[in-house]
Amino acid sequence: MTRRRAGDLDHAVPARRRAHRCRLPERRARAALHSRNEQLNYRQLALYVDENDAEAISAGLLDVLAPYFEPAPGKSRTTLSLISVPDV
Repeated sequence: MTRRRAGDLDHAVPARRRAHRCRLPERRARAALHSRNEQLNYRQLALYVDENDAEAISAGLLDVLAPYFEPAPGKSRTTLSLISVPDV
């Protein structure tokens, strides 16, 4: 019974691949995403701050990032997410 199921799956895979190839807009979107993967990154670091430091860092980040908030020719939108998690 297991062999038959494995055989059934072997026949299903090529059909799925053919159906997937017909979805050109989805493939183009995936290709565009793949070409932007070098912009995807993750950073994590530990800081020793008090509330005043945290406010200063937040204000400083807004000043540094302000020039990038508006759309500009030749630029694509990227989402930057910052999460502050204090130790308990």
